[in-house]
Amino acid sequence: MTEEQREMRRKKSVLEHAEKIGHVGRACRRFGIARSTFYLWRDRYRESGDEGLTSRRQGCPHNHPDKTPDDVVEKILHLRRTYHMGPIRIVFEKKLAIWERFYNNDRPHGAQTGKTPYEVLREKLG
Repeated sequence: MTEEQREMRRKKSVLEHAEKIGHVGRACRRFGIARSTFYLWRDRYRESGDEGLTSRRQGCPHNHPDKTPDDVVEKILHLRRTYHMGPIRIVFEKKLAIWERFYNNDRPHGAQTGKTPYEVLREKLG
């Protein structure tokens, strides 16, 4: 029995139980569903029979706009597998790289004397 068939059977048992005891509220309370859901199922069942009880879920989208780019995922997985880094350390490493880019490239030329905070932290971390 597939999951869809099980779900149809469950919905049908809710409808049958409500009809048997003659009280929608008690049936809904027993099965843990809202009355509005019950009436939706009942109307669909009356219109289409068993086909009306099939699930109408659409699933998740496969092209999410905020999806993490594949190259970033590969870098994170490389750090996890090769260096056994956890999420906090990976975020810290990423922030250090951003600081290095700022201090080495984005500052005025006169400000690039001495060690950058990134270089100092790198020495301390070993």
